Amino acid sequence: WREGSVYADDLPLVAGDFFDDDRVGPIARAVAREQSFERCIALRIDVDHKPAQLLIVMGDWLLEEDLAAFGLLRIQISAALDAARVIAHLSARNDELAALNSIGAAAGAGRKLDELFVITAETMLRLLGTRWLAVYLFDERGDAVLTHHTGLPASVVASSTLIKKGGVVLDRVAETAKPMVWYWRDLPPAHQEMLADMPFDVAASVPLVAGARV
Repeated sequence: WREGSVYADDLPLVAGDFFDDDRVGPIARAVAREQSFERCIALRIDVDHKPAQLLIVMGDWLLEEDLAAFGLLRIQISAALDAARVIAHLSARNDELAALNSIGAAAGAGRKLDELFVITAETMLRLLGTRWLAVYLFDERGDAVLTHHTGLPASVVASSTLIKKGGVVLDRVAETAKPMVWYWRDLPPAHQEMLADMPFDVAASVPLVAGARV
């Protein structure tokens, strides 16, 4: 990890040192011994300029003088992984921008609210890969009214069409005007029972802000 690469000519003895798991070490040493691999060069692969992986090249033709060449290979692999990470990040941002543009275009075209919710839901489901989506609007009393949904089970729709003011999640989102992530394991038993037909690991509530109001 410190030098970036290392040469070893006693692989059957040191193969286990590459693994933290005591159960894997003996297996690695046995494999190296059975395959008659004695020489190896271990390379540290960096991602985002931080050590991330270990690449081990094994072969009896390896010499310590090969370290320089394999050091260049290590740098090339690390650079390629960094480039792939940047490209993936830019691609994700482009997808998000395209989604925002499509929603903005629909809103700017004066679409009816129901049509706008349909476009928004389809775009968000495609972008985030979520299974369910629901849109709630607050009425004059501060209660949350289910205005649009995609994929919600009938039992959930029936029990959550109107959520009275005082609910922990939606009230907190309305007060802070910030997204909130919540987990199934943290829900009260009553909420888990209400949502029993759509169990999930994690959900997110995102405020819709219009005119500086949620």
